[in-house]
Amino acid sequence: MKVKFSRKILLPAGILLLFSFVRLIFSSQFNTESDHRRFYLLLFYGAAVFISACCIFNLKKLNAVLAALSVVLMPIAGFLLFETLQGNILSIVKGKSILVIVFNVLLFAFIYLLFLLVFRKMRTGMIVGTLLIFIFGIANYFTVMFRGKAIMPQDILNFSTALSVAGKYEWKLTARFFAGTALTVALIVYWMKTTGYVSGRKIKAIYLVLLVADFVLIWTQFYRNNAAGIEVSAFSIQNSYEEYGLLPVDVMAMKKMKVQEPEGYSPEYVENLAEKYPVENTSVDLPQNVIVIMNEAWSDLSVFDNFSTDVEVSPFISSLRENTVSGHAYVSAFGGGTVDSEFEFLTGNSIYAMPLGSTPYQYYINTPDFPSLPQYFKNLGYETVAYHPFSTTNYNRLQVYNNMGFDSFYADEDFEHDLLRYFAKDESDFENLIRIFENKKSEKLFVFNVTIQNHGGYTYDNNDFPSTIHVKDHEGEFPNAEQYLTLINMTDNAFSNLIRYFSAVDEKTVILMFGDHQPSLEDDFYSVFWGDNEGEYNKKYESSYVLWANYDLDVSGMKDVSLNYLASLMLETTGFDLPGYSRFLTEMSKDYPVINMNGYIDGNGNYSNWDEKSELPESIRDYSRLQYNYMFDAAERPSNFYWSLKKQ
Repeated sequence: MKVKFSRKILLPAGILLLFSFVRLIFSSQFNTESDHRRFYLLLFYGAAVFISACCIFNLKKLNAVLAALSVVLMPIAGFLLFETLQGNILSIVKGKSILVIVFNVLLFAFIYLLFLLVFRKMRTGMIVGTLLIFIFGIANYFTVMFRGKAIMPQDILNFSTALSVAGKYEWKLTARFFAGTALTVALIVYWMKTTGYVSGRKIKAIYLVLLVADFVLIWTQFYRNNAAGIEVSAFSIQNSYEEYGLLPVDVMAMKKMKVQEPEGYSPEYVENLAEKYPVENTSVDLPQNVIVIMNEAWSDLSVFDNFSTDVEVSPFISSLRENTVSGHAYVSAFGGGTVDSEFEFLTGNSIYAMPLGSTPYQYYINTPDFPSLPQYFKNLGYETVAYHPFSTTNYNRLQVYNNMGFDSFYADEDFEHDLLRYFAKDESDFENLIRIFENKKSEKLFVFNVTIQNHGGYTYDNNDFPSTIHVKDHEGEFPNAEQYLTLINMTDNAFSNLIRYFSAVDEKTVILMFGDHQPSLEDDFYSVFWGDNEGEYNKKYESSYVLWANYDLDVSGMKDVSLNYLASLMLETTGFDLPGYSRFLTEMSKDYPVINMNGYIDGNGNYSNWDEKSELPESIRDYSRLQYNYMFDAAERPSNFYWSLKKQ
């Protein structure tokens, strides 16, 4: 008996075989997310069956009713595709409010209707819309993987910065990646097999009416009246994404991104407040050189319970005693967001008071003579130098540093750098700091250095960089953590050479080094050593600092604080006159030593996050008013208050 294999049998069988082969190759990825793997697997093979059906049946005969039904279902498919890639689809669907799902679908409907109007052909509009959703979904998928938080609207301005370091990370493919990709392919195949109906004037008018109606519904019911009850958490916006979906949260976050005048604010109130903090002329024994190093991802992981290593990570810094103090610096970033820490240190402001998710370097520091720490030193006759061994365009630093008062900005092209993994070594970085000192153009020098050796992407597997530090009782279990710890150990060695050099320098020199954020490591690492204790949320936001001087210095005034206070405490400790704003900050640090984007800690160690407190302490409310005046009401700034001293 002769068996005849037709195309209708071979084609779907081949597709299913191909999908099974992919699943076999990446079987470990399909089994990594145990809670959702059945759903992802079902979606993966469901897409394969759908593609097979599209290849068997003649979709060119699709009638108008089925075509219209397809258009209606596409926003649902887009929502399913996008949130599957994010891993949020089941948590959103299982949520309490059907209106959250409606809001999501309406947003994806807006995208598809827009492309239907632009391209006129149904097929083209649907395919382009689907590809756009997929590309954005994949971009966000990797963004969360790399830095631990999703893309927000303002991140578009940081796109070039993200691209410059993206290749340094490990790109992991998970079950949801394959499920979302398979669904994308299925939708594209479906529309490629249709006739691609051309929209006439009447159809185009219908699309336009639907687009306007969709926008009005989104604007009136969901954006203005918040019918879906979406709460954008300042405490953890990632939790909001998981509960409501990325697009609705980003849309609602736009409300908070608006610059809002704090309650009780007025220029007169700020002027009266500023008068309470006059400058006191007490400068004594000032250093000739002040070197500040913001060290990429430098932190002390021993803040986590039961964490230890087989070899001491930073033996030199731990051994420093004379004219030295070290402690914890609380930050507003985790795994990324270097520029937020930079902003907090150089201005004394806190990210918590900025519009939600905004990047001040991209938005607000756009005028010359912007009040800042380098402007303070420049007014005192110091040469002010910025140095970062990477691109000058990252985070708009070239323009920002110029506006802040830096005399010069040295970057990767200005010095030779020895590379480790893909980045300049701290040893090379610190050697260039010495070159800057030796070639200074003034008797007095202020340097602000942003390092990059310890940048994320701790998956370098070349034999020339073995991990020499291991997590005790978990050796080999957390390779990212062990590579990171090895890098920190190298920072300690490089710092020892820097200190030894300046120990022999006759000029009085102060060196402050602090970390901008903790690294993004394996999820299991944080599960083992920290768990899900929300009451200790700031443990992931504890960085480190060390202050050293090559002359006798009373460092008893330094303490564990958040970064917005650190510059003012450094000035106070080293004998500089404090500007009024710095005096305000040092006074407030006594009652509230920690303030960051998540919340604040009072002098008794009690932690409160911003979402829990309806009535803030008056000093923190005053801080918000001062920051608003500082950042957004420049014409009404009190004279000689923010980072300036009265001329003698």
